Amino acid sequence: MAGTLPTPIQCSVHGEKFVAPLTGAAICQRFVAAYAKASGSAATARPTAPADGLVIALNFLPRGVATAEVTRMRSGKPGAPVSFNLAVSDRPFNADDIDRLAASTAQGLRTPSQR
Repeated sequence: MAGTLPTPIQCSVHGEKFVAPLTGAAICQRFVAAYAKASGSAATARPTAPADGLVIALNFLPRGVATAEVTRMRSGKPGAPVSFNLAVSDRPFNADDIDRLAASTAQGLRTPSQR
């Protein structure tokens, strides 16, 4: 991760009550850190959409489904959003599920069709 500029990421969370006791800010912080680790490049959270980077909307639903909708920003213009899903229907969400969703997102964005 050294020697590269960090990927700026704007993150929002809906349904954080399903990942209690974590707050939306804590969920985003964990997601960004796990994304950086899984992607092998630095990432940093931003409060606003970056001109070049990612806008990620995390949604946690009551039936144990989580989604990460990712919009890649290039020169201030949004690309087509891409969604990644995680299902844990047999139990409540926990912090490790955020890591799994971030890793799945990082892996999915590495595929040629998502670049």
